[in-house]
Amino acid sequence: MRELQRKRFGGRRPRGVAARAGESPEAPRQEPAAPRRDLLREAEDALWRKFERDAIDAEAFALELDRLQSSVPVSEGEIEEENRGALARQRSFREAAHAVAAALATTPAVHKVMLFGSVASPLQREVPRFRRLRRARVEVLHECKDVDLALWIGDFADLRSIKRAASRALTEWQSAHPDSRGVAHHQVDMFLLDASTSAFRGNLCHYAQCPKGEAGVHGARLRCHAVRADPGGYALQTRVTCCGHGPLRPRDRTVAASSRR
Repeated sequence: MRELQRKRFGGRRPRGVAARAGESPEAPRQEPAAPRRDLLREAEDALWRKFERDAIDAEAFALELDRLQSSVPVSEGEIEEENRGALARQRSFREAAHAVAAALATTPAVHKVMLFGSVASPLQREVPRFRRLRRARVEVLHECKDVDLALWIGDFADLRSIKRAASRALTEWQSAHPDSRGVAHHQVDMFLLDASTSAFRGNLCHYAQCPKGEAGVHGARLRCHAVRADPGGYALQTRVTCCGHGPLRPRDRTVAASSRR
């Protein structure tokens, strides 16, 4: 029997046939799913080919390109592309956040650093701000816009060193990841809290020089006018601890109360 099987199947038992009693049959191989069509991308590519062959002039090309936005329906492939971009953007922001937090952890004044907000949480689906998808009421994954870091500070006398450490770490991370989606310096928003009371003190300013009419240490002042509308998100949305000693404790919820004053 073994010789007949060898001659017929080349020494390998056929798929789904067990070699011995009680052995589970081999599972059928799953073929990878074919990528879904992006109808808008296909239409735009076809239009570009016509333009490159000089089949249409520049004015007609621009008009037709705008018309495609409203005439071509939103496809599954387009939605998948948007979602992939949102996830890639979140990964880049999260990696940059860890690089900045690691640098801030070496600063004596910083006692703890925490990442919170959409970069630290699973992305939720929503109707985006893009006109094409908004008009069709299509939900895609949320697009992260900035990195929110909460810093517990023991000494507010030298905010410059904190700003320099964060800026240097972000620049080095950008240089080490030239192919990743960029994270601008102003997209890293640092919320400063008193290490002893967890009272919210303000956000670290991104300006190299204070705007006219506003007092503060140039390049390293607190800007209290840019407080988030819902500071309670510190306690509710925190998912990733970059540095420090674990998640927010109940007493740290004083962040919400103190920042509403």
